Amino acid sequence: MGTVKGIKTKADTHELFANQTQEIGLPDAGFRVAIDTDNVYVVENYNRYPIKLIYDGEKIHINFVYEDGELLKKQVYKTFNEKYTRPFSKVVHLFSKIPFVVFGEFVPEKNEIAVFDMYINQNWISFSHFREIMDKVGFSIPRILYRGLYDEDVIRKVMNSVDSEVWVDRKIEYTFIKPDMEVDYTDGGRNYRLGAVMTAWKQKTEEEKKSETEEKKKATEKAQSVIREYLKSVVDGTIVEAWRMLLKEKNVAITSKNKGIILPEVVKEMLFFLEVEIEELSQKHNIETEILKEAIKSILPKIVMKYLNI
Repeated sequence: MGTVKGIKTKADTHELFANQTQEIGLPDAGFRVAIDTDNVYVVENYNRYPIKLIYDGEKIHINFVYEDGELLKKQVYKTFNEKYTRPFSKVVHLFSKIPFVVFGEFVPEKNEIAVFDMYINQNWISFSHFREIMDKVGFSIPRILYRGLYDEDVIRKVMNSVDSEVWVDRKIEYTFIKPDMEVDYTDGGRNYRLGAVMTAWKQKTEEEKKSETEEKKKATEKAQSVIREYLKSVVDGTIVEAWRMLLKEKNVAITSKNKGIILPEVVKEMLFFLEVEIEELSQKHNIETEILKEAIKSILPKIVMKYLNI
């Protein structure tokens, strides 16, 4: 596995790892591109008392990310000495005594240290490998909430529906996301840390919900007005004849009893036919394209029934 580059003494090693950060944030475009075809693991990020467990090649150090009280520090050291000295030693020997840093959190309610990441040889260990190691030696790892292709909506829904392991009467507010792969990725000279923290959707207040509803109502009314005028100007004999030809090709008789088949077919065809015009109307009137499309679905059926006499 080699040695850590640029380190001359144990003191240098400790200082390097003490300053090593995960440098992670919300998933950005680079993160999404890099994990496009890879599964990710999502675990709860407790966001309580983050710590670093550092092995400098000779000694074990515990570094506190935030300045916590002496009482808490004593509790961490006591817990580590009682429960984790032997497991950590196994990790040291497993990696042939190469210096490394493990990122974790102290959980006072459970009197345990949960770990979720490891940096060694200028690389971040893939989560599946890390989990396998830590399971063997007896360290706690936050439970896996989701594993699969990255899907922000699905992950957030899971977070909003699962109770936190450490926060009482709360759903999960933060998760740590890591790909099931070796996690170096370089794009245009920039090194991405392939891991991310995601926050749950913010719960909207009743006032915010009411305001959002009013805004959506206004946007819908505006879109319907724009689409109504636009369809009046473009629907003519040529377009109606095109509808008739479409239905003939699909062997659909133009009768009132087939209305449930005719309307969806014609609306779908018109949405495709008007794709460019919808974009132009969106920019001209500052209305989202999806709202305009919904307006077409709402207004066009009445026009179709009128012109096809069904």
